[in-house]
Amino acid sequence: MPFSPRSPSCRVPVVLAKVVVVAVAVAVVSLVSAVVSFLVAATVLGQGAVGGITDPVVLRVLAGTAFYQAAVAVIALALGLVIRSSAGGIASTLGFLYVVPALLQAIPVDAVDRFARTLPSPEGTVLEAPGRTRRRCDPRVERPRGPGLDGGRGGGGLRGRPSPGRLTGCPEDDAHVDFSQPPVVRVAPDAERPLPAGVWPRTIPAVEQVLRDGLELAPGVTFLVGENGSGKSTLVEAVAVAYGLSPEGGTAHGRHTTRDSESPLHRAVRLQRGVGSGRWGFFLRAETMHGWYTFLEEHPGPRDPVFHEMSHGESFLAVLESRFDGSGLYCLDEPEAALSFSSTLSLMSVLADVAGRGGQVLCATHSPVLAALPGATILEVGPWGLRPTAWEELELVQHWRAFLDAPGRYLRHLLG
Repeated sequence: MPFSPRSPSCRVPVVLAKVVVVAVAVAVVSLVSAVVSFLVAATVLGQGAVGGITDPVVLRVLAGTAFYQAAVAVIALALGLVIRSSAGGIASTLGFLYVVPALLQAIPVDAVDRFARTLPSPEGTVLEAPGRTRRRCDPRVERPRGPGLDGGRGGGGLRGRPSPGRLTGCPEDDAHVDFSQPPVVRVAPDAERPLPAGVWPRTIPAVEQVLRDGLELAPGVTFLVGENGSGKSTLVEAVAVAYGLSPEGGTAHGRHTTRDSESPLHRAVRLQRGVGSGRWGFFLRAETMHGWYTFLEEHPGPRDPVFHEMSHGESFLAVLESRFDGSGLYCLDEPEAALSFSSTLSLMSVLADVAGRGGQVLCATHSPVLAALPGATILEVGPWGLRPTAWEELELVQHWRAFLDAPGRYLRHLLG
């Protein structure tokens, strides 16, 4: 049989060449368009508003966009070749770019989680809530020793709530991926970028404990309660910045700055993100909110009020109403500083709603009222480091009760 350019043996290389050309072309065009969009956004929102283009997170997003669209184009091309129709190829492209993601978003998370429970785990690996990946249990592996935050129940990390030790036992119902995890499952020390010993903030007991053992964050609301200088605000700031939020408050998309004052702790920790969790976040920092209000006046949104024309407490409540409406991570540093008693109760209602929608809150506070939120995890911060406790056992609550019961017992030592 004579060789013909239409023969199957000749057509296969041509088809493969088309696939490669289309994939490369779409990847290049997608990457260029993503970079141009990023630069335009940075110009419109102000320098540094969306992070630097050399930021590893930004680079991963840009590259991921290009590769995703290239993969979609290859699949669409293959379908177009199968049905021998250009219109079919275009329809397939639109379907994979828009219809399929929309359908996936419509699937309830609980349904995905139930389906995942029926799938066998990869050989040699068990995926268990809250998102920890470990090797299959080996009877020779012993339970880790150490005080930890779980009251001596074992486990090397700090936990907001007691849980069994690691690497012991292989319950069948844990061999699945939990798609309802919080935005941040664990704060772990980064072995590649350790903070030097004896240097602030590592001299703070709570910080040293996190850098040694890590910290597991529970779903819902977690309060860090302690005296001034105990490290609670330093920890909240580190988690917020490591998550990608602006160190002076706000979201990841509005990086206003007045003076760099944050600690280097965020560079020494890594966050284990929750599978299937939202990526939205907000950092409410009482001491820098004035600068954030100014930034918003310079880059106003369609629904933003003029925060500077409100009282301190009113502006805080307006931020809560307009920004605390998703299922992401919300970091708050002493939010009660601007709030009256009744406004603090309103804040408690907002935090409860956030937790009910699947959001996660990490809050440093001095308020015994705020810390009384039902269902919240409380970590008391002090010279001992971090320890879980109940609201009525907080030193803060005991001191306020004693003071309100008999103020004179305190004042006579201060006023003579």
